[in-house]
Amino acid sequence: MTPVMLDIRNMGEGLECLSRLGSPKLPGDLFGVAVVRITDGAKAHLAASIPAKRIYVAPDPPAARSMFTKISSFPGVRAVFLSHRDDVLMCRSGYSERGAMERAAALGKLASGDADVAVVCADALLQKFPRAEVMRRFTLRISPEDIISPQEAADRLAAAGYTRRDMAADPGEFALRGDILDICTAEGAYRINFFDELVESVRSIDLSSMLSVDDLDELVVYPATDVVFGAHQIVAENGALLGEKRFENGLLVSEIDIQKLAYERRRTQMLEQRSAPGGIVFLLTPSETKLTRYVAPQPFVPEGKEDRDERCREILMIASLGLKKRLEHTGAKTAVVGLSGGLDST
Repeated sequence: MTPVMLDIRNMGEGLECLSRLGSPKLPGDLFGVAVVRITDGAKAHLAASIPAKRIYVAPDPPAARSMFTKISSFPGVRAVFLSHRDDVLMCRSGYSERGAMERAAALGKLASGDADVAVVCADALLQKFPRAEVMRRFTLRISPEDIISPQEAADRLAAAGYTRRDMAADPGEFALRGDILDICTAEGAYRINFFDELVESVRSIDLSSMLSVDDLDELVVYPATDVVFGAHQIVAENGALLGEKRFENGLLVSEIDIQKLAYERRRTQMLEQRSAPGGIVFLLTPSETKLTRYVAPQPFVPEGKEDRDERCREILMIASLGLKKRLEHTGAKTAVVGLSGGLDST
């Protein structure tokens, strides 16, 4: 797509046509607009004035951060700065947990409809993003008079990437002490007071004194990371699905035949055998457990009628061809066929 090029040399000139977005339309009700020959201040004014969801793409992170500051200064504009994702699978010098939290919060706001303008650099726009429904699922909204237990709120925070501490002091941490839940996000620190499963109050707090500052009508806690647990639980054994659960709380439990897996590994020899680098020694008390998985009573006989008939035809064909080959090899003119009906017959 070739975007519309608007040559705006004077402040305000062409704003009306830009607001109407008379540019080529993309799939999904998207439009592309390129503006040239105006200052950054004028670009910020245009980005803040367009009556639609918009994305401002800057050439590099410093330019994107600067433009975010300018756009956010306009009253009534809900803007977010979407930083590029740092290394998340390995630790390295310069990794910023706060930056990762800011990115996750920005994605949460965009997914929940709490932002109108997203300011990004080109590198950040090219990175992969989690699905919007996943970010919405792990966004926690709490208001006074809501019904939720402190433990459930703590579990949801842990699933959203927050770390439980004895005392929350840094972004990405929370602390649960009885009926008091403290949360530190990228935007500030907050305290939720419960009475049993009733939310009594939601307040912002000062971390230096741990005292309440302001009462809040609603607290929105976005995920602490954009690498979140997708709530898709699977228990599988050698390619066979034993259990599956999506978007449900709680554990998914099943039984795995360890001896079968060890036998298959020895038989196939497809995996390279390596000595374990180390381990943790622990003891479990053996106890009888009721099986929750299905175990075939006749594991060597197909259960489906079509599969069973096909297996029988295959066995009969193998026996017939073997007998035919034997008769041809011996040159026998006659043959006696005996049918056995004993318990050991196959």
